[in-house]
Amino acid sequence: MVFALAALPAVGAAVQLARAHDVAPVTAAPGAQPGQLPRPFWVLLGALTVFGLANSSDTPLLRARSAGLRAPALAFLYAAFNLAYALLALPAGTLSDRIGRRPLLLVAWSAYALAYAGFAAATRSWQVVGLFLLYGVYYAAGEGTVKAWITTLVPADRRGAASGLVAAAGGLLVLPASVLAGVLWDRHGPEAAFLTGSLVAFGRPRHRRVRPRATSGGSA
Repeated sequence: MVFALAALPAVGAAVQLARAHDVAPVTAAPGAQPGQLPRPFWVLLGALTVFGLANSSDTPLLRARSAGLRAPALAFLYAAFNLAYALLALPAGTLSDRIGRRPLLLVAWSAYALAYAGFAAATRSWQVVGLFLLYGVYYAAGEGTVKAWITTLVPADRRGAASGLVAAAGGLLVLPASVLAGVLWDRHGPEAAFLTGSLVAFGRPRHRRVRPRATSGGSA
């Protein structure tokens, strides 16, 4: 029944999608030639790939379970995470239009690294709750920012391919990142798994600033 009810919004979304239409493409970054993915995009993809090695699947939920939270509490904890994500996503997107994509992405990855360092040291359930809210800050500040940044780095006719490459890199890295976290957890405890993820996130490559032509949506 739960899955059947969950299917209804998906059907409604598909119907609503028929009302969506393309708009004129936003001007791409200087030096981006049609049909090519410029070097700044590949540098960003490299940074995202390194960061992906820290992003293991569902590890924070396992940490919450090991801290003593039972299944009902985990459900509310996940809801609180999504609430923080939803409430902060729009302000974070607006802020990225004002200050640029790179600074906000650095904030997002720093929040992730701090959350993982906190998960390594957390011993009480209330600490885990606070860290999940900080984890929501990472998602709110990072997910949309990466997508918006891609549109300013690549020409309009390559944005689909660029987004696909980013998604593919993230998906392919979930397995090795999760295996690494699992091995560290089993052999050295959750502290080692989370500290490793935090250090990898802090050690991400720095992407050089790219200034595209002015657009209505802000600059990178």
